[in-house]
Amino acid sequence: MRRALAILAVLAALQAGAWLAWRALDHEPTTPFLTTVTSGIAPAAAPPNGLLHVWATWCGPCRDELPGLLKAAREAGVPVVAVSIDENQASVAEFFAGDVPASVVRDPGIAAATGARNLPVTFRVENGRLVERIDGAREWSSLPAEVWLRRVGASP
Repeated sequence: MRRALAILAVLAALQAGAWLAWRALDHEPTTPFLTTVTSGIAPAAAPPNGLLHVWATWCGPCRDELPGLLKAAREAGVPVVAVSIDENQASVAEFFAGDVPASVVRDPGIAAATGARNLPVTFRVENGRLVERIDGAREWSSLPAEVWLRRVGASP
């Protein structure tokens, strides 16, 4: 009887640990960041609800991450505006082999307007306000990122 209770206690502890790890992964990509954008982008540039992604063609992690972000967000039904801080449009067009998606715009002043100091940085926009910030590149095809994107897509 004691042995059975000990085994049950160990199994319960393992299950609780697995559940806590899953919850931590579910929330890993987000960091609260409450602010408003007062300058640097036209109001129509950022979606009222969705993602605002700040990147540059000269940033290696940005170049690696952006295609995956655009694909994952499209699959999750989340609007994304990727704003390049490059000085010229030619480098952005070259990155996309001349076929720049409509959701990619160039605004060198966006970093200062949003407080982005490192690239890439992704903001969740809700009702026209920046409500969450993700610093650094992410693997957007990962389960935590997919769960987060689906939650963003379900937000009003």
